[in-house]
Amino acid sequence: MIRKVIEYFKEGGPVGNILAGLIYICAWGVRWVITMLLGMAAGLGLTLWSQNSSLIGLACTVGIGISFVISFSIRLDGPLGFLSVDALLHDPKEARRKVKKPDKFSDLPHFEKMLKKDQVMNIVNSSQFSPYKTKDGKELKHITVSEDDKWICMFGGYMPVDLICGYNRKKNVIYTIDGGMIGLPLRAKYFGVKNEIDAFFKDRGVYYTDMPRKADEKFDKAFQRPDDVLDKADFSRLRYLWEKANASDKDGYLRNKQSGYRYIPIFNKTEINRTIFERVLSDVEVAKTADAIRKKKAPLSSFLHFTQYKNEFCVCNAVEVMNTLRYPANADGMSFLFKCIRDVDEAYFGPAVDVLKTFPKGNLHKKIEEEVKKAFESGDVVHAAGVMYLAKEIDYEIEYVEEMKKVQAEAAENAGNAEAAESTDQPEANAIPKFDYDEYDAYGTEEVQGFEAGGVAYQKKV
Repeated sequence: MIRKVIEYFKEGGPVGNILAGLIYICAWGVRWVITMLLGMAAGLGLTLWSQNSSLIGLACTVGIGISFVISFSIRLDGPLGFLSVDALLHDPKEARRKVKKPDKFSDLPHFEKMLKKDQVMNIVNSSQFSPYKTKDGKELKHITVSEDDKWICMFGGYMPVDLICGYNRKKNVIYTIDGGMIGLPLRAKYFGVKNEIDAFFKDRGVYYTDMPRKADEKFDKAFQRPDDVLDKADFSRLRYLWEKANASDKDGYLRNKQSGYRYIPIFNKTEINRTIFERVLSDVEVAKTADAIRKKKAPLSSFLHFTQYKNEFCVCNAVEVMNTLRYPANADGMSFLFKCIRDVDEAYFGPAVDVLKTFPKGNLHKKIEEEVKKAFESGDVVHAAGVMYLAKEIDYEIEYVEEMKKVQAEAAENAGNAEAAESTDQPEANAIPKFDYDEYDAYGTEEVQGFEAGGVAYQKKV
């Protein structure tokens, strides 16, 4: 009860924090007095039992000492957790939930129970892994990542990047978003190795040094399917929904780490709160940001610096803000949204497409033509796939692609034979790129599987 009262006042800003602190001090003092009185009572009882009044001083002193030792040794996660000192700030039930044995480290730790191990190992073994480089250019010797940045490898074990969420140096474990713990090998306890693991997680945004509250329940709610079909999930979207649930949890990890903190989009009338770039915002926080933009406390352009977002999940904050603003209030964000559809495998891709579909068709058509031309000329298959998918969603036939198809048809008609087809007389035909994109099977998401000029821009995963 006292813990809930303290948590309530902590939500009240600076004044609430002061009141919460006073309540905590009073509760601590009352606990200290009760513990001392219980010790004295035990000492007095021992004196009466022995019928030796000369022992009363010694008995009470010993009783008080034993009482304090017992009182302060009660574990929060034990059966008497509600009597623990830590119970003034933390939930004993949640502490007991966290007491679980870490999974042993293996070539596919923890996730081998939910993913098709043979399929995953075939994928990772055929992928190229290289040492992870942090944003400041530091190369990590003990951590490698796949070329698509979706798998991490350390000590010979592979883990999906989007499904691991934190690291505890002291316990030597990695946390997963479904509430699991992966025990690392003993060599991971070396100081240099621990620093590298820390650097990896810090480089990718806010991470957890303890298991988030009810992580498994949040995972189940976000996934809404049996764990044994996890290989069919969109990992990045699943992680985003899970992070959003944590941001919305008033009693959760983020709130405990930012005690008394309330998200304010704009500081000192003009300063942007950088939280939007560093962690996923809750729906309430997104609404606050959109409201600040509507009231002209800050322009939308202040939040459209793509490279400042820590990771793909934070980029979703900007997309959500623009979705809340609606057109024309979000008109300045069109270029940002088109950056979001350059990668079909990121969490922000689908939401960005949905927001773009609300823009005027004339504006979209012009931008689509510009973007698809850039993508084809640079040979960027994923970028082109995203733009062509958007065009299909709004039933728009891209003129640039139609022209390329026409040139290809004319080249085929005039070729006559293989030698003519390879002739430099048809430079336009030879210059037309042909793409062949294979998505990793382990993701199971509905991504582009293969397309070329005149082909299908989007194919559902089977």
